[in-house]
Amino acid sequence: MGEFEAMASSVEQARERVKAWAEKHSHVVLYDDESSVLMDVASGKSLRLAWGDVKGLEEKVHPETRDIYLVILLESGLQIALADPGGVAFAP
Repeated sequence: MGEFEAMASSVEQARERVKAWAEKHSHVVLYDDESSVLMDVASGKSLRLAWGDVKGLEEKVHPETRDIYLVILLESGLQIALADPGGVAFAP
């Protein structure tokens, strides 16, 4: 498998993980796969996620709830977390 195929595969896996996480946590984050838009339920703010700019995705464990949360790493260095509680959060 070439580098491009590996990147495409990992982006697809990241997209599927975000989609599954949002479905499980739809009370805090909604994700529209067709438009690649994440919406923070509490604030109503939305963010279009450009999957071509995704550098990586990490699963972490929330220290209080022990639930899995996701950190999306973008090429620009920006990090976006999907957490419950919290919804869509940006790293400081």
